[in-house]
Amino acid sequence: MLKERISLHELNNALTVIAGATQQLDMRLHETTDDYLRNKIATLQQAVSRAMQITRRSGWEFAKTDNKVVDIAAPVLEMRGVLSMIVSNAELCIDAVPGCLAVADLVEVEGILINLVKNAVESLDRRGRISVTVKSEKCNTICSTCGTHVKGMYAVIEVSDNGRGIPPEKMNSIFEHGYTTKKGGHGLGLYNLRIKTHLMGGHVTVASSPVGTTFKIYLINANRVTAEPKVDYNIPAGKKAAVFAGGNGGLALIQDYLADLRIGTVDAGSCKKADFIVYDAEADNGEARAVIGRCALEHHELPVICITNYHIGESIFGDIHYLTKPFDKDAFVCTVRKALKIS
Repeated sequence: MLKERISLHELNNALTVIAGATQQLDMRLHETTDDYLRNKIATLQQAVSRAMQITRRSGWEFAKTDNKVVDIAAPVLEMRGVLSMIVSNAELCIDAVPGCLAVADLVEVEGILINLVKNAVESLDRRGRISVTVKSEKCNTICSTCGTHVKGMYAVIEVSDNGRGIPPEKMNSIFEHGYTTKKGGHGLGLYNLRIKTHLMGGHVTVASSPVGTTFKIYLINANRVTAEPKVDYNIPAGKKAAVFAGGNGGLALIQDYLADLRIGTVDAGSCKKADFIVYDAEADNGEARAVIGRCALEHHELPVICITNYHIGESIFGDIHYLTKPFDKDAFVCTVRKALKIS
């Protein structure tokens, strides 16, 4: 199931490259009178949209997690049999005491755990040992993927092995999209682990030597949720956004993020009253495309945040800021601040 899910997402990524290029052509040629070009672009958009509907589970399901307070020891204990089959010829040791509460998505925790255990098995050159531990721990370390200082109490999932280790020169690449050392591998396992862990508000560390590797997943301790002060994102009061999003769950997610930032919304047809536009590139909305096209071609002062499935980079067509799925609230905030020119 996990392999099929990742394969579909990878295929969807390839399709969104075509979708992104087609979208930019549509913006550039918004006012063209060449019917042949207009028809070809429309055909491309329809074909890509159809293909993505077939392959996509849901782009927005991948862009968020169903976080709630859960006992993360529970899935570890329940999956003992499955993990034992994965480990097969190695010794498996599980130490997970019930009651380790965290803010997390149990489905994603299970996927992360399977991924780490499979990687550990593949690192063993001989009959070895794999340990899985779940505990609450007072931490003082640095996240291996984002550099954040991880300090205080966290719920921690630790997977260790006594395999051959990761060469030092490869440590900085293992979480990158597409990086793999496996024959026939896609380089998605640790990339997805990184994304999903961060979407749950967590962090990752990895330590390795020639005698073994240890991955740690740090998840928000449920006891810290009410104790931590509310973040001030420094967004001036009274800002408003016009939102164009489809019926794929994106609208609700965007509106939740905007509400947390105390940013109001205006009717999609009243863009002149907005300070910026948020546009889900998957939304089948001709009015939205027309607005984005005008902003691009006329270098309109109204900034646009364009949400896509694939990294496009900086736009040369006006004040457009691309935000790539999956993203968390911090990435959304950063893009909003950039669009509003808040330093």
